[in-house]
Amino acid sequence: MDLTGGDKKRIKRYYSQDELIDRMVDLAAYREFAPTYPQGYGKRPDSITFPADFEQLVEKGAIAFHGSVERWKNPLRIEQADHDALRKGWDLVIDIDADEGMVYAKQAAKAIIDQLRKHKISEESISIKFSGNRGFHIGVPFCCFPDNIGGTPVAELYPRLPQAIVGYLRDRISDQLAETFASINPELQSQINEEGPFSIADVENDWGKRHLFRMPFSVNEKTIGSSTGMLVSQPIDLDAIDAFEKEDAHIDTVDLSQSFLADGIDNDARLLAGEAIDWESRQSRHEPEHPSTETDSTDYDYDRPDEALAKDYFPAPIKELFEGVEDGRKRGLFILITFLQQTGYDWEAVQEEIWAWNDRNDEALRDNYIKSQLQWHARQDEPLMPPNFSAKGWYEDIGVLDPDRDEQMLENFDNPVPYALMLRDKGEDGDGDDDDG
Repeated sequence: MDLTGGDKKRIKRYYSQDELIDRMVDLAAYREFAPTYPQGYGKRPDSITFPADFEQLVEKGAIAFHGSVERWKNPLRIEQADHDALRKGWDLVIDIDADEGMVYAKQAAKAIIDQLRKHKISEESISIKFSGNRGFHIGVPFCCFPDNIGGTPVAELYPRLPQAIVGYLRDRISDQLAETFASINPELQSQINEEGPFSIADVENDWGKRHLFRMPFSVNEKTIGSSTGMLVSQPIDLDAIDAFEKEDAHIDTVDLSQSFLADGIDNDARLLAGEAIDWESRQSRHEPEHPSTETDSTDYDYDRPDEALAKDYFPAPIKELFEGVEDGRKRGLFILITFLQQTGYDWEAVQEEIWAWNDRNDEALRDNYIKSQLQWHARQDEPLMPPNFSAKGWYEDIGVLDPDRDEQMLENFDNPVPYALMLRDKGEDGDGDDDDG
């Protein structure tokens, strides 16, 4: 990111305000604290304890700041210590991101806050801030949750419990948002029918360990040089959502008197936590709506590899799918997520491969759809198998299965995973050639 000299001076002057520094240091306590520079994130893990620590980062050219939702006994030991033993707690930070416009983010935020109130959470325990770009963050501090659930300390129920809470809240507001969004813009009805209201304004629950959120009053680097002017992540009153405009978060007019995650009443969210855990336990373990996958039988004994399988060993239909497709992108997404998980790719690598694949499609799937599918797979107890080759509606319908080219594979194998691992064991690539020749 290229900054003008004027931008740099403006940001440094903004971060030099004593009240802002005090708020930043107070909220950063026991959190991993990550500065962003024009070239990207600073080193991790990092933390700040004193105003001078923050001032030093600003002096080095930091333009934005993120903090972990998890609170640690010593953030600098994150990479050496057991996370459950090191974690003091975590805050619930609900991220609302609206590609279609702030009007939809506002409706989602109000629906979430209404649900928190219905679950007996006091207004003193709920805070909200503008993200600095396209949405809002809603916060409930850790003190509001019970000490344990079912004998397990709540500090150890991360990320399971916050993910369950957001899943539960999404479930409760989905129909309401679908109706509201369609009333705002009837042209969105087909998208809502196909992809759901969270493709319009996503209420995200895909965070994992060491998840970061933009600190209140941090500049949002994505707005530097934009038509809106430089914006910051501005806390606002719960009842000021409708009246809020992006201009209210302009770097020159920020209201530093507001707060985020500053207060909370002990045990205030006990009902919400209990309802979310009950909701999670009731969820049926079924796959997203797709044609039958028929994945019961395999013809090759194998163990899921510990390391990612080289792409040379991918079966020809998977290789072809990986190049991007014109039709069947959603089914292709399901195939690739499950195939990669079953062939040794860790979750970070799966996500990287999927986003890169989406860019190769003739027409990319919407980001929110990709996110929702990744979130769903991440919640499963065990990775699913990809569909069998013979499953109706999949490989052949997508156009990546060639009965002539793939005849030998189809005669001996039902599923791409055991076939790929057989190719690895024999040293052959997915096109039928061995590694030496």
